[in-house]
Formats: sequence, structure tokens, C-alpha cells
Amino acid sequence: MIKNWSYIGIFLGLFTTIFGFLFNSFFADLVPRFFGNQLYSITIAGVHFPIDGLKNPLTILQIALILGLIHLNLGLILGLYQNYKNKNFKGIFYDQVSYFLLQPFGGALIGKYLLKLWDLPSSFQLVCMVGVLIGLILLALKAKGMAFMELMGFVGDWLSYARLLALGLATTGMALAFNIVGQLLGDMIHVVVTILILVVAHIVTLGLQSLGSAVHSLRLQYVEFFNRFYEGGGKPFRPFRVKRRYTIKNENMEV
Repeated sequence: MIKNWSYIGIFLGLFTTIFGFLFNSFFADLVPRFFGNQLYSITIAGVHFPIDGLKNPLTILQIALILGLIHLNLGLILGLYQNYKNKNFKGIFYDQVSYFLLQPFGGALIGKYLLKLWDLPSSFQLVCMVGVLIGLILLALKAKGMAFMELMGFVGDWLSYARLLALGLATTGMALAFNIVGQLLGDMIHVVVTILILVVAHIVTLGLQSLGSAVHSLRLQYVEFFNRFYEGGGKPFRPFRVKRRYTIKNENMEV
């Protein structure tokens, strides 16, 4: 058990370090503030790294939502495989095909009519409307009168990945504040004080944000991801009570 957790911790630490470098949350502005140079500066596919979350929060939000959509659809694919394996073909149409239709076709219509991002040919608009209608019908057949709640639940699960932006901003903000305090006190007292403050403060930040990122990652896995395909086993909960076979409880009897 402990060995498995250690493997998880290694992978979490590895990817946290990589994304810390990519999104400029690796000790915040420690290197440029005290050494005068950026840690690195590269451009990949037209995107400049590191991306500063404090200056470009919308970019981080877009990346978080894209990753969230990929994660949720992976869960839908696993759910589709599970339903196919169990020969639950009705569940495939109700639980997976409905969302596979609503996401691309609904997204295309929202991008045109609400966000004004693009124009669509009339023929493709008709295809999108038919796809959305079929998806809504399948969802309604599954959830009966709760179809709207079911759809909003999926949207809510998707928007829940925006917490990745909040965690990144909180980590960067705390580290940035400690860097500023360390620099100010170092200028007034001594450079040794700066080093001491930075070491202690960043250890505290590392501990707090490691705990926070682990908890929020578990929540995204168990609530948003597993909800799309995982079904737990075990026995149904039955509260403790007296089981009467040959007697009947008299409600009017006084003790």
C-alpha cells in the first residue's frame, strides 16, 4: 500500500515540477528577482513559455478547461467500454452517445450564436441542430424529468477543472509574496536573513500547496472522472433496526 502511494507521489512530484516550469509557478519570480534573468524562454507552436498565470490567467483557464474536457471524455470512453463489455447497449446510448453528440454539435452552435467565434454553413448548422436534438432526447430518456439537471451536472463537472487555475494562482501568489518580503528584509538587514526567510517560506508553501493539489486532484478523479464509468461494489447500506417476523409493534403502547 505504502509502495503504491510512493509511486503516485513520484509521478505527482514529477508532473508538478514540469508544469511549475511551464507556468512560471516554480518558486514564482525567485530567479528573475534575485538573479536578473529568466530561468528560460522558449516558444512552442506559437505559445511562449513560461506562461505567467498572474499576467495571463485566461490562458491558464483555457488550458485547464481543455484538459478537463479531455479527462471527462476519457471517462466517457471507459464507460462506453464497460457498458459494451456488460452488453448494456441502452446505457451506451443514454450515458455516452448523448454526450458525444451534445459536446461537438452544441459547442459549434454556442460558438456561433452566443460567443460569435465563427460562422457555420447552413447545412452544417442543420446537422448540429439535429445532433443536439438527438443528444437531448437520449438524455431525457435516461434522466426522465431530470434531463436538464443531468446536463448541468456535466457542465458543472467540466467547470470544476477551473480550480487548476485557482491553485496555480494561489501557489504563485504566495511564493511571490514571500520573495518580496525576503528581498525587502534582506535590503534592510542582511542577505543571510533573505536566504533564511526564502528557505523557510518556500518549504511552507511547498507543503501547503502539495497538500492542496493532492486533495483537489483526488476530488477531480473521484467525483468528476470516476462518476463517468466507475460503479462501486459492496453491500447496500441497511440501518440497524429490529427485524420483526412474528410480532407487530404497537405504536400506542406506553412504556
